[in-house]
Amino acid sequence: GNTGETSRAETVMEETKLSTVAEELCELDQVFRSGFDLDVAERGYAQKLIDAISTENAILICEALKSLGDLYLHKAKMNENKTENFTKACVLYEEVLKYFKSKKEQKVIRHRIRYAEKCTKLVYDKEHIETTV
Repeated sequence: GNTGETSRAETVMEETKLSTVAEELCELDQVFRSGFDLDVAERGYAQKLIDAISTENAILICEALKSLGDLYLHKAKMNENKTENFTKACVLYEEVLKYFKSKKEQKVIRHRIRYAEKCTKLVYDKEHIETTV
């Protein structure tokens, strides 16, 4: 039963990586949630994404993409360049799908895109964006 131990070890490693990533993003998440300075949060997430890509840290890439997507969705919901920010959010969520292999993870991201559509009354279409109102 060596394969069982290998996958358990990999799971522990993944969980450790995820908690490290969560810690890295924690401060930015607090800035974002406070709503005071979205530009600081946006630049911070973008920098984390650049760092993640340069170190090929797939978990951090996904979390940074999701966080940036959430930030743009938040801006869209505040009617700040609504269509543009909605599109950015969906494009970032779509990018996360490339990293997620499991159906469950992909379902979560697709749900985020549907939620974004519901909040903004816009429809995400890779070819073109149109309003459903």
